[in-house]
Amino acid sequence: MFLAKPGKYMACKLFSTGHLVIFTITSIIITVSLYLTRKKSKEEVLNIIKKFTVILWALEILKIIFNIVVGNSENLNTYVPLYFCSIILYAGIISSFSKREN
Repeated sequence: MFLAKPGKYMACKLFSTGHLVIFTITSIIITVSLYLTRKKSKEEVLNIIKKFTVILWALEILKIIFNIVVGNSENLNTYVPLYFCSIILYAGIISSFSKREN
């Protein structure tokens, strides 16, 4: 499945069983994360955001390398993070590593 060219398999439908399971799991993870970080200081939360930004960028770089190795590099849109869902990568850099005013 991961080695197939784009468009070879039909896309998963929105509100399918798999979609709802992933949505539920994600909602639970977000709720638990918010609960666990409710008493953290601002500096601790910013440190968590920095760590997750670095992890997300590392995963994105691994995805790009994987797509180039597999041969999905003929179209720039298949491996460069330019989609709306990649906005977290750029927002993470801005929020983590920008100069802050108190």
